[in-house]
Amino acid sequence: SFWEYAILNSAYIKNLLPLSATEDKTPFELFYGYPLDVSHLWLFGCLAYAHIPNDICHKYDCIS
Repeated sequence: SFWEYAILNSAYIKNLLPLSATEDKTPFELFYGYPLDVSHLWLFGCLAYAHIPNDICHKYDCIS
């Protein structure tokens, strides 16, 4: 299931966000002393397309 990865990903990204209580520094920056390079982050998930069965959709139906 992807729920485990979604929860781990959200916790990871939450630790990358700046905190207002610490003068807009991230927890990573407070611990290590330098800002984290976030160029390794990618979109989570993928594009999804709805499948319309052939008995509902015909060749000459409107596409949009």
